[in-house]
Amino acid sequence: DLTGPHAEAGRSQRDALKMVFDEANEKGLIPGHKIEYANTLGDERADPDKSTSLAKRFMEVDNVLLISCCSTSGAALAVVKAASEAGVPVTGHAYSSLLHKGELGKWYFASGSNNDELGPAWLELVKRDGYMKVAIGWVNYAWGRDAKDSIYQNASKYGVSIIGDVPIEMGASEATAEVQKLKAMNPEMYRQFDQSMQ
Repeated sequence: DLTGPHAEAGRSQRDALKMVFDEANEKGLIPGHKIEYANTLGDERADPDKSTSLAKRFMEVDNVLLISCCSTSGAALAVVKAASEAGVPVTGHAYSSLLHKGELGKWYFASGSNNDELGPAWLELVKRDGYMKVAIGWVNYAWGRDAKDSIYQNASKYGVSIIGDVPIEMGASEATAEVQKLKAMNPEMYRQFDQSMQ
């Protein structure tokens, strides 16, 4: 994602990989070979169709041995499906637990946790801080939906009640309306929270 709502994550991923590949080439990590990547950089814009199109081009035309992509889980799921059919592994930093399971999970190597780990970790923090009723604001794409589902599935194990949830559109510049909806789900709880923060 070099442009669009996840451009910062995409650019940092690109820059980190270039640094690693350049260092590997300088040190001769693969004797007799250089890692070539200059012609296989593309902007997938967090779009599953664009991501798949780029991945197929890289695999079919450039014969890549590895794909690194996707800040969003929706795009990553599409790429991993195409790459797994071609026998090409994928690395990235999308966190949907769907990327880590079944046939797709054999081809995806994440640089971070997945939602099966993140949801319970968040609930542990909520419980530690004494919040037993919470509302969830979640980003409306695959990772956000998956994270929300993980939190709902695990909440009772931590004694936490979910009183509701509100989606926030990916790339939204603000979420004031959504926060107001979350506050309306339990006004007394938010009054207590606001007072404790003052």
